[in-house]
Amino acid sequence: MLCRFENRLEGKALELKQFSHRIAVTSASGLDAAFRDIADAQARGYWVALLLDYELGEWLEPSSMCDVAGDRLSGGSNRPRLTALVYQEAEHVPVWQGLGSAAIANSMPEHARAGSGTLKAAGMHTRLAASAQATAGAAAEANVMATEKATAEAADQVTAQPTANTTAQPIAPAAALSAAHMQASLLSATALMPRSRYLDHIEALRGSIARGEIYQANYTFPIAIETCLSPQTLYREIASRHPCAHAAYVEDEGRTLLSFSPELFFSRSGSTLTVRPMKGTAPRFADPDQDHQSGQQLLHSEKNRAENLMIVDLLRNDLGRVATPGTVKVDALFTLERYPSVWTLTSTVTAQAPDASLETLLRALFPCGSITGAPKIAAMKKIREREMAERGIYCGSIGWLAPNGDCSLNVAIRTITMQGDAPEDGRFHGVFGVGGGIVYDSEPELEWQECLWKARILGSPPGFVDEVPSAEQPPSTVSGTQKPSEVGMSSRSSQWSFESRADAKRQS
Repeated sequence: MLCRFENRLEGKALELKQFSHRIAVTSASGLDAAFRDIADAQARGYWVALLLDYELGEWLEPSSMCDVAGDRLSGGSNRPRLTALVYQEAEHVPVWQGLGSAAIANSMPEHARAGSGTLKAAGMHTRLAASAQATAGAAAEANVMATEKATAEAADQVTAQPTANTTAQPIAPAAALSAAHMQASLLSATALMPRSRYLDHIEALRGSIARGEIYQANYTFPIAIETCLSPQTLYREIASRHPCAHAAYVEDEGRTLLSFSPELFFSRSGSTLTVRPMKGTAPRFADPDQDHQSGQQLLHSEKNRAENLMIVDLLRNDLGRVATPGTVKVDALFTLERYPSVWTLTSTVTAQAPDASLETLLRALFPCGSITGAPKIAAMKKIREREMAERGIYCGSIGWLAPNGDCSLNVAIRTITMQGDAPEDGRFHGVFGVGGGIVYDSEPELEWQECLWKARILGSPPGFVDEVPSAEQPPSTVSGTQKPSEVGMSSRSSQWSFESRADAKRQS
């Protein structure tokens, strides 16, 4: 099972090698044994890839469970919520580069190269190979990816820092494929939450905030994707154009995880714990003046600063449960960071916790407060009541554990779960989650647009994501037999079901 973690801002990657065994937990009663097995593997000198579903939080903190929606969302799932992949060694390697259009063309099924079987989603298609040009801001930065940092006290002194191995060059069409054909055949995306339903749910959450039940909730929904690219090819193409510090590519049983996360959940180096919550997002623009204005508006936005500060306070409290008293400190507040498609606000908090075990850390910190809301347990219950499906790995965490106890785990945002092996028609299916923090002064339509900004990582143009018609009740499976516009999920089951067209034909 191929497993690698990439810091593409620094041009570094860690690949875990010589797979040993898999630890999977399918019930809360199995957690204690799993944590013992993980600790034992580390003590024997093994490296561990940790895959944590968002819903693991309900087992770690049972009071966060919502009885009303539990059965509706669980759908009788026996899916592991904690998976540990154990490897004998790890090696520092270069980051993967994009393959180039010729290699992409060769990786596509014959029928796609010949002009048949292209992917369609109500006329809204995307060509990943050109996303560096059409993603907001990328046209102005085609030859460099930089991270800009600024505090409120030095808002006009933002400095760009070029990073290694992150050149974003548009790929010319392969000789065998026209540009139009590549655009229509690489990837399609469909929002499984109708816009009207999303707006209604945001208003309902604002009502909960007005009644004092919560202060903030992070509300999300899934986007179904269909592509002719293999998971590895898709990862390499997106990662090369959207460099981030906490990317991961992990092959697990029956799924492949492609994470392009810019957010650190927590890292440990010796006795020092570091968390970097990311809260506050604004779009990038190709026009430099408009783009700069967008970043500065985010930096000075009272709404976004309030959201960020709420989560910083929440994480300070979480860290205080495990840290040596007096060691929790905020190292940086309201840092402005620039990515190809969005601006973000990030803060950094550190603490000393020399004796905390992995289990202790996860019970105190998981899931990350930036993707729940506040108060944490109340917000998690509201999420369970309102969201249409279990999140799975999305908003959970993907990371590595070293034999000496050091670790780095991301917040699994901007993450695709690809399901199963290649079907007979060569089309791969997956799910990508998007969402955002909701506070009382959130404007539902702007929140919807923010979700679409975040989905730009899948391709261009910004509005390429189709959506399930509002009058339609989404069906219960994501299936190769359905058109993307028909894909969805019923309120009775949260289990995304991916089947190949060949399987569907056999069942018909």
